[in-house]
Amino acid sequence: MVLEELQDGPAIDQQLLVPLAIAMSQQLEYTLYALPTRHIKEVAELHDRVNDTTQQYLTFIEQCIVKDKLLALEQYLSVLPPIHRLISEYGVHPAFAWALWRPVITALEPELMVKLEAKLAAAAAAAGDEEGDELAGLLAGGPGGKSHGG
Repeated sequence: MVLEELQDGPAIDQQLLVPLAIAMSQQLEYTLYALPTRHIKEVAELHDRVNDTTQQYLTFIEQCIVKDKLLALEQYLSVLPPIHRLISEYGVHPAFAWALWRPVITALEPELMVKLEAKLAAAAAAAGDEEGDELAGLLAGGPGGKSHGG
């Protein structure tokens, strides 16, 4: 299986899952600014191919972590640099840095929304005003009364 091969290595920091994504993102920037050719059509075509491949790989990572749960979130986080380091030290485009973090954000979103809703409900109850109750109701369920968490 591809995921097993990308995770293979004697130590967690030697796994290829995140370094390969970083290298692909760096290659995307390389295709725009450092190619020896100046034929715009060739540069655009190569950039599109690298972009498509990088997007497929990022989707693969997200699928493995969020949907199929083949990779533990904690394991992924242990090898994933912070967003600011991805951008400043590794030269990753901000869109791809956020895409690498998307599985983490997606996995934590329900938990964070529950905490936010609880804080808003407590603040509204403490204030005892209709405006606070309305805001807490909108965040908790939106206009249709549906919850964010599920």
